[in-house]
Amino acid sequence: MTPSSKQALLNWFDVNQRAMPWRLTKDPYAIWVSEMMLQQTQVVTATPYWLRWMERFPKVASLAEAPLDDVLMHWQGLGYYARARNMHKAAAVVLSKHGGVFPTSYDHLLALPGVGPYTAAAVSSISMDAHRAVVDANVIRVLCRHEGIEDNPKLPAVQVRLQTIADANLDEARPGDFNQAMMELGATLCTPKSPSCEGCPIGNDCIAKASGTPELYPLPIDKPKAIRRTDVLVIALCDGKTYTHQLPQDGLWGGLYSFPRMSVMDGESAIEAVTRLATDMFGSDIQQVVELGRIRHAVTIYNVELIAYIVNVTEFEADPQNWRSLSSIDTFPMPNPQAKLWAKHKPALLSGRLPVSQPALEL
Repeated sequence: MTPSSKQALLNWFDVNQRAMPWRLTKDPYAIWVSEMMLQQTQVVTATPYWLRWMERFPKVASLAEAPLDDVLMHWQGLGYYARARNMHKAAAVVLSKHGGVFPTSYDHLLALPGVGPYTAAAVSSISMDAHRAVVDANVIRVLCRHEGIEDNPKLPAVQVRLQTIADANLDEARPGDFNQAMMELGATLCTPKSPSCEGCPIGNDCIAKASGTPELYPLPIDKPKAIRRTDVLVIALCDGKTYTHQLPQDGLWGGLYSFPRMSVMDGESAIEAVTRLATDMFGSDIQQVVELGRIRHAVTIYNVELIAYIVNVTEFEADPQNWRSLSSIDTFPMPNPQAKLWAKHKPALLSGRLPVSQPALEL
């Protein structure tokens, strides 16, 4: 990238950068929180979460000292819950090894749980103008188009090449702003489909723009076809309580609370599956099984239709400590599909009415 292109990019960023609350601070902790939230998450989604998080955990010490359930509750709905668990662990490390002062050096950041090269480079450069170039999905797309790189960016050799180019391009005087400008360009103009090349500040020496087909860079990567799956969920009712259990910490929704859930087997109907699950969980005390609602969502490689059923039972035989009052369920962090279902039907359940099943909610 020529010096004039780099300056043009910075000038464009100064005028066109989107307003984001974490751009109003140089606090490395606040910037780290934003970077962790923005992984696999759009700015419009992450912003209200960041604001609530910073109100509840304004300092790294308040995060380290909080119960994990509280942390997960404030993350509920963002997905990829390992991020939240790692942030809780990282906060404890900052307290024990850094005296509660959030680190700004790349090496110290990289040593924190859940922090990789991208996050360490972003936090150190944005908070302290460290000379570390970031390479995320937006930057990869900008670099591949600008430099005319057609190869698969997931190949290790291509990743090394992209990092080398990013390091060479980084502005000496404003590395943090330059990193943000590259990411902003990829997010707003140099988008995956229909890039806005006319307004691009570095378009004068962009190889992909000159080709006339910038959307062909980088090489498209075939994604595996999603697999359809049906799961059933048991909301057991007994004397004003319902049954939830905490999921293993190392699982997909590690540390969250869940109603009993399982996948429907081939050749099995949903009602057969939920009856089998309820019988396994609660024995012969099942009195009634009624469909509550459906919700469609994606998880890893699956497109899931989750069917929730109300099951009335007469005894707290299965793990009595896991029976909780209906009014308290939404104080526990839950996987987002279950939280959505519960929020929708909670008023009827609290009033003692069985809701009428409605069309599936889409997540």
